[in-house]
Amino acid sequence: MKKTGLLFIFLICTIFLYGQMDDRIYKIRLVSLQGQVIFEKFDKVKKFGVLEMEPSENGFTRVYLGTYIGRRTAQRALDIVKRNGFRNAYLVLENDLYDANSPADERYYTFQFTALKKLDNSKFMNQLDAFDQAIVHVRYDNGFYKYSIGLYNPATSPNAEQDYRQLAFNMGFDFAFPKQITR
Repeated sequence: MKKTGLLFIFLICTIFLYGQMDDRIYKIRLVSLQGQVIFEKFDKVKKFGVLEMEPSENGFTRVYLGTYIGRRTAQRALDIVKRNGFRNAYLVLENDLYDANSPADERYYTFQFTALKKLDNSKFMNQLDAFDQAIVHVRYDNGFYKYSIGLYNPATSPNAEQDYRQLAFNMGFDFAFPKQITR
């Protein structure tokens, strides 16, 4: 009986830790529209992530929301988006930072500039409007939605930390810091 209980606890801890260490990047596909995109249609959800439009070759425009680090974060955001009227929205895997061919010492960082209890970027959207919003990432961890800019590997982009620190400072976030995306 003790071995079964210990095995159960080990499995639960492993599942929990795996969910915490998910380093894949997701977006939420809200809709695919033909014709002109009416931005007001997305007013209810734009505070939950950065809107991105992607035209396709068949005349449709795919509308995405956010860039979320980890499936857990993306799923939380998707649940909120569905409750706000986009019931057919779904997750799209953007990329997998660490694949099977990644060297063991490869590291990626992002520059965290704030952490909020609720998923709501409306407080700093004016600052983000001045910059490339596609570089904003959200990760849910320890009860907070942690917002960061950029995604870089110091080995291949040695000046990235300094550049993102300056960008965060220009946005008014003096206490931003680099955050490693763990494997």
